[in-house]
Amino acid sequence: RGDIGNNALYPDWINNQLFGGIDLQEPGAKDNFLAIFPSAGLDINFQGGGSWLDVGMGNFAISMVQLQVFTSANVPTAIMDVIFNGVQFDQPQDLSDLSLDLLAVAPLSLAYGRQLQIPALVDRVDRFYAGAGVNVLLGLTDIHLESKKLMLSTTSDSLFIEGEQILVSNFKDYKSPVLGQGFSLDVGIAADINQQLSVSLALQNLLGSLTWPETFRKTHKFSISLLSAELENIADYSSAEMDSLQKSFTILDTTYAGVSSNTTYPAQLVLGGAYSVSPALTIDVTLRQNLDNDYFTGVDPQISVGLEIAQTPIFPIYLGVSIGGFHGFSWGGGFSLNLGGFQWNIGFGENGGFLEDAKGLRLATELRLVF
Repeated sequence: RGDIGNNALYPDWINNQLFGGIDLQEPGAKDNFLAIFPSAGLDINFQGGGSWLDVGMGNFAISMVQLQVFTSANVPTAIMDVIFNGVQFDQPQDLSDLSLDLLAVAPLSLAYGRQLQIPALVDRVDRFYAGAGVNVLLGLTDIHLESKKLMLSTTSDSLFIEGEQILVSNFKDYKSPVLGQGFSLDVGIAADINQQLSVSLALQNLLGSLTWPETFRKTHKFSISLLSAELENIADYSSAEMDSLQKSFTILDTTYAGVSSNTTYPAQLVLGGAYSVSPALTIDVTLRQNLDNDYFTGVDPQISVGLEIAQTPIFPIYLGVSIGGFHGFSWGGGFSLNLGGFQWNIGFGENGGFLEDAKGLRLATELRLVF
């Protein structure tokens, strides 16, 4: 499964503006062209992963080969301004909001669930279920890139670039990652109120945390000054001239091995309900709230409404929309192909809009064997 989105770009703008042959030399054309980018910058996020071996038997289920990836990147609007407007004399551009966060984890999950007979609920619900699971987390990648004082400026006869970038990761070098360890808990309850209505509540990855035995902090400081004459001739420089030019730059790289650190694993609360209008039509409603973590903070709750249309159990169809969450408006659809012991489920959708106005895509598929 994968879910990618951003807060600005959509197909209609890409087709008609970026590749639409618009003359940006017309008065105000560049300002209109760049108005799409928020002042906070272009935010790009991805959530995805896969599970290759899930087995359920009786009340138990185990997931042995999984991958979870969370990524969030921010590209400052000033970068777009520099690309399309250039750098004006004596008007420095601040690119310091450039950032990247990336987490990749391989969980091993064991879950148990069963129907419970609770005397206090006998007259209120037809059936009541409870379940819990534990996820042993193997941390593969944890990267945080932060830019400080990343400035680009020009004068009538020179170009000046200076900045400081800090990379905190679990990599001493690209071949030597230090793996993390941790755990999280899943707990949930569900109830069939009657033959038509059911409700559920789940806490996913509760208390999730990863401990990295060692982290590495790499600081890259640089100060580059080029004369206009050098810019004009640099394409024709020989290797010796390029080496001499690079030696004039001030570049300082340092790497520090730090003590162990902790990453709060993304957790969420999910409240759901389903109402069977008829044997062929079910309405689902879900409220999803992300809890505080080190990757996604301040995310609005997401409310989803979906339809299950099953004129035949062999080929049920699913449709749904949601608001809130990472992307605001989202929509999706899918189907199941149930051929006895073989089941194939597929879902697809868009984030942040519809068709030419969408700002992201989502896709999921699952193959299941029942015996």
